[in-house]
Amino acid sequence: MLNKITLANKILLIIISLTLALLFVTLIIFYLGGERFIGNEGKRTLTFYSNLINISLEEEIKNTSIELQGLVNQLSSINNLQVNNFNNEQRQNIENYILSYPYKYLTNYFYNPSKKKILSVSPVKVFSGEVKTSFEIKKYSQLNGEIQTMLDDSGNLKNKVLIPGKNFTNQFLYFLISSSKKSGGIIVLATLRDDYLFNKFMRHLSLPSNVSLTFIDRNGDIFFSTNKNIVNQNIRIGINEVAEKFSGFINQKGPKFYSTGNGPILFANLEKLGLIVLLQNDLTKQFESLNKFAGYILIFSFIIFLIVFGLTKMLTRPFASSLNKITDVAVKVGHGDLEQQIQIKRQDEIGLLIDTFNKMIVKLKKNYEALNITNKKLEEKIDELVKTKNELSKKEKLAIIGETVSKISHEIQNKISGISIWVQNLEYQLRSDETSKMYVNEIKTALNSFLEMLMNFKKFYRSPVLEKENLEINALIKNVLKNYSTAISSKQVKLKLNLQTGLPNIVADKKQMEEAIINLLVNAIYYSPEGEPLQINTSVENGFIKIQIIDYGPGLNINLKEKIFQPFFTTKSDGSGLGLAIVHNIVLAHAGKLNVCNKENAGACFEILLPVANKNNSEKII
Repeated sequence: MLNKITLANKILLIIISLTLALLFVTLIIFYLGGERFIGNEGKRTLTFYSNLINISLEEEIKNTSIELQGLVNQLSSINNLQVNNFNNEQRQNIENYILSYPYKYLTNYFYNPSKKKILSVSPVKVFSGEVKTSFEIKKYSQLNGEIQTMLDDSGNLKNKVLIPGKNFTNQFLYFLISSSKKSGGIIVLATLRDDYLFNKFMRHLSLPSNVSLTFIDRNGDIFFSTNKNIVNQNIRIGINEVAEKFSGFINQKGPKFYSTGNGPILFANLEKLGLIVLLQNDLTKQFESLNKFAGYILIFSFIIFLIVFGLTKMLTRPFASSLNKITDVAVKVGHGDLEQQIQIKRQDEIGLLIDTFNKMIVKLKKNYEALNITNKKLEEKIDELVKTKNELSKKEKLAIIGETVSKISHEIQNKISGISIWVQNLEYQLRSDETSKMYVNEIKTALNSFLEMLMNFKKFYRSPVLEKENLEINALIKNVLKNYSTAISSKQVKLKLNLQTGLPNIVADKKQMEEAIINLLVNAIYYSPEGEPLQINTSVENGFIKIQIIDYGPGLNINLKEKIFQPFFTTKSDGSGLGLAIVHNIVLAHAGKLNVCNKENAGACFEILLPVANKNNSEKII
């Protein structure tokens, strides 16, 4: 059916479809972005008020503690807590403080541990509406168990805020303030009313009409709410739509947002009160405004569509003929005829398109020729890949050889162990014959050398098994040098240490790294002339710990640089050719690099680069 539609109509259909799609996508993006913006703003509002509640609570607790401490300091000279012992000034101080905050406290207890008596002071509202102060001496046994426990443990709870067991008839915080023993040892236990705090919160917050605040205990009972109708109800009855979310939040420590049909809600722990804060942000009006604005945009989009439709209809007809000719040339070019050119001259956008298309054909021809050159380079890269594949195959063969060597060496070790036992017996029987002992020692030396060679074979052909730990590289080097101090002294080598202090740790196998450094150290000592320096440097560079071991020997033959890490290659008369190969394997197993070069005015320099320990590789320690 599309084949029967004219080119002009096809272009018209495409432009109209794209216009509709663009308008639709724009409307969807705008609407979803608006929803997301409103939701995020709603969450930011709830976060702001949640933080403000915590700040207000901390300030109130701090101020109350300071006020009570000031009162304790004023009464610090009291030695006997009985009403008739207070002078008028002291009694007036207590009364003035209580009446300064008539609705803040339920009861304040003044306790002298040495007398085991408590002075209870409470604000009392008389029939006239006036608030007065009630003084009463109580025995320790008259107090409830919770207060007794706190007074008994006052030494450990000095200047603390304590949360009582919560219920609807016991809504307060305990403040425990005490003075020093030298000034009487007075303890004040004040009870701060929760409703005083709630009303103070509301004055500080100035909540907007769409934000509601509710305080809930962990049983789901509502202590306070901006919706007075649900106070003293359970959340499953008062706010049933968020009850399930409340159940899921109880075990959470930090604040958590939930989504509802009307907007976001925020649960947060108010640990000082032992309560959970519920903040609800009703975004219904904001979403209604968004829907209304989206409707205006939809109408505007329809008007734009009509305009685009009319303009496209007018403009596509004159271009149909030119476009058909362009299509014919394009088809020929598509079949590989790069000698084609569009022979149409116009002074409008179609003319610019034709000129651009003709230039594109010329460039395409040049690119086609360049592509042939690239193909040749690609063939060279393929050859390199084949070479790499052969190297991998070589490694697989080495792995098979390693497994075979391991099995054979195990059998040989068993046989040598048997021979060693017989040699020991022979040594014991011939202990008085010096000549025989010399031969036996030669046999033992040969057996030990053979065993060492077997172990080197196994180390090279086996991938190192790493037992990683955090290592301080300077300490590791010093330990190795301590163990090889005799070998260094016997060669009269002058050791130069340039170990950078404060290096970060590495994550590595300690034994493997010691073996690598020992191999390089032994190699450097071997080639160092007597009396010449042997230099060891450490530093950190681009996230790697750099270890340099530099001798002042003859240096490295540059033509052998590519071979020295290959197995069985050695320039020593008595070497096995496995030492540097083993070092190379160990460094690669630690994701490091092993470099070698000749230093100016020195000999060979072997350089180990190991990655610095960080959070990621520290967590991977075996």
